[in-house]
Amino acid sequence: NSKTVYVETKNPGGGLQNGIPFHLAVICSGAPQTHVAIVKDSGLIQRGSALTSAFSSAVGRYAVVTSAIINPSCATVATRGSVDRAVPYTPATVETTAGPAANTIGIQVRTLLFFGGAFANQAFHAATVCR
Repeated sequence: NSKTVYVETKNPGGGLQNGIPFHLAVICSGAPQTHVAIVKDSGLIQRGSALTSAFSSAVGRYAVVTSAIINPSCATVATRGSVDRAVPYTPATVETTAGPAANTIGIQVRTLLFFGGAFANQAFHAATVCR
């Protein structure tokens, strides 16, 4: 339901594994000065905050575009995620970087180092909160 978060922890081979530590942050898209984006592997936004979009600039490299300037008082959290209710199978790392413009956040998605660490097109979730 809308008040539940489903979490799976996986080993480097992609199989389910108990006991893996994880972090969980719940950020509501309607919170003031918050920009949320659920982005498809193509770089197109599936859903998100008003006036927020995304695009892909190269394999595994994306930019999330907001209606606000991203400054040092902003924090961005991004993770591998699904655009629907399916559970993503392929494990990956997601890194935030400086975006190409003042109102953007750069996102890089890579396969795990165990699999070579190459850039990969995969769906992700990103949220930026500014104070």
